[in-house]
Amino acid sequence: MNADKQTGNRTESAGKASAGTPERRVEGEKRLFHGWILVAVAWICYGFGIAPGYYSWGAFSKEMIGEFHLSRTAFNSVWGLYTFLQSAIGPLAGLAIARWGVRNTMVAGSLAAALGFFWLSQSKSLAECYLGFAVLGGAGIGLSTFLPTQTLAQNWFIRRRGLAIGIIMTAGGIVGLAVPLFDAWILERGSWRQGWLIIGFTSAAVALLAAWMIRDTPEQMDLRPDGAHPVGSPQGVSAVTSPAEPEWTAAAAIRTMPFLLVTAGSIAYTVPWAVLAGNGRLHLEQQGYTTAAAAALISFMILVSVPGRLGGALCDRWPAQKVLALALVLEGAGTLLLLPAAEAAVSYAGVTLIGLGFGTAYSSVPAVLSSFFGRRAFATTSGTRHLIGACVLLAASPLAGWTYDRTGSYDAALTGLAAVAFLGSLAALLARAPGRGVSFRVSGCANRAANDSERSGHIVK
Repeated sequence: MNADKQTGNRTESAGKASAGTPERRVEGEKRLFHGWILVAVAWICYGFGIAPGYYSWGAFSKEMIGEFHLSRTAFNSVWGLYTFLQSAIGPLAGLAIARWGVRNTMVAGSLAAALGFFWLSQSKSLAECYLGFAVLGGAGIGLSTFLPTQTLAQNWFIRRRGLAIGIIMTAGGIVGLAVPLFDAWILERGSWRQGWLIIGFTSAAVALLAAWMIRDTPEQMDLRPDGAHPVGSPQGVSAVTSPAEPEWTAAAAIRTMPFLLVTAGSIAYTVPWAVLAGNGRLHLEQQGYTTAAAAALISFMILVSVPGRLGGALCDRWPAQKVLALALVLEGAGTLLLLPAAEAAVSYAGVTLIGLGFGTAYSSVPAVLSSFFGRRAFATTSGTRHLIGACVLLAASPLAGWTYDRTGSYDAALTGLAAVAFLGSLAALLARAPGRGVSFRVSGCANRAANDSERSGHIVK
């Protein structure tokens, strides 16, 4: 009878625990943290959301220039507007995430991109290229990829944040390395219009996956970042705790010198990559490479960026701004090696350094922002630095096309891109976490005003 009573008590206690508190992980029990499942989903959404559209513009460049009778300046103006909107929509993406959540933002952006690529596949003029590719495609990809996936990782992880972001960012490289080869295959058997039609269906599929699988925060599933349990877990229960992190408001964070320096580093890795993505094939073919050989070089550059993107995990061990500085030196050196691109060995060395540098910088910048300002300010600070970078991208690609039209070569553009990378490396070295080193002094009144402008305790979704 006593045994029955004890069993009943255990059953009643278990029922109360399951009804009133989140399920806890008992010592010795191994369970996959759901955040890693979301990393896998975000990997698919990011890779297939961004890579096909981003890398296909350059892959189809020669055929589209010929059909629409475009100068390099005009062709790059479409590409420049695309990269501008893809980044400039960052603040709007941050507001959308704060208001409607990561999942809804990703779905809306992916559907807009799909509509744009469908439109581009049927376009008959330069104006339709602007509308379909640059406006709908650029804004849609910007809304659905960069900020939502990075916000997802920083919401679900603190300890392993750099690794989580790095894993997601590898998707752009792994999917992207196949895009130029796939596009070359499409051109051998059909036309660039069929390629954009396929890309449109791919973006629509991403929207469906995001709607089905994405969950914005661990709190929505009664979990904590990193799989941590609340402080005060009973003995005998594994109480994984996450380290404390800064609690900056976005309004205060974007007014500091460290934010400006990190933004300079972000621009320095983005601009060379964007210009090469849009003009790399044209430059390499001018150096004597066949279309297939040029596509292989661009694909290899994207491939090498994959281990670079995992370099974000280095930010879990070393200061993220120093990792960023080293990455920018590699990207700048690789860009210079493309100047005498007649030798295949030199060209492959160049794209190797560019890929490693870009990939590492790509995953380092979000880690720097998270470590400096915390997850509360992440979406808005990231959106703001994307907007600032977008203004540079709007001019960078058309300027590269203009130098070609004037000189018949991309050499001057490549030299300028290398200089941008080296200057960005210096800016990253100067960046320090707010409160140390070079920074603006934000007054207490300004901090109070910034706090009043955001809801107390708000966590970005």
